[in-house]
Amino acid sequence: MEKNNRIHLIIRKGKEGLGTAYCTGFKYALQNNYDLIIQIDADLSHNPADIIRLIEKAKTHDLVIGSRYITGVNVINWPMRRLLLSYCANWYARTLTRVPI
Repeated sequence: MEKNNRIHLIIRKGKEGLGTAYCTGFKYALQNNYDLIIQIDADLSHNPADIIRLIEKAKTHDLVIGSRYITGVNVINWPMRRLLLSYCANWYARTLTRVPI
């Protein structure tokens, strides 16, 4: 198999949860002085085509956030229960932090 130095696999011991997976990845990126950190779900519930648009915006902004809720709900193959849970969690986070994202 050909080696690709742009792809790094971080192996964690056991099932430690999604939140700690994010923290591990973000910490790795910060320790290696990466210019950008992009988080995307492997189940393609985030559209990989949006990455290029977000990178372009990052050239002129300090923080760029993509959301599936900006123009209504934009997810594929999610059951209604998951949509409702995700929407409520986002509403709760906006209310708690008072950040209108």
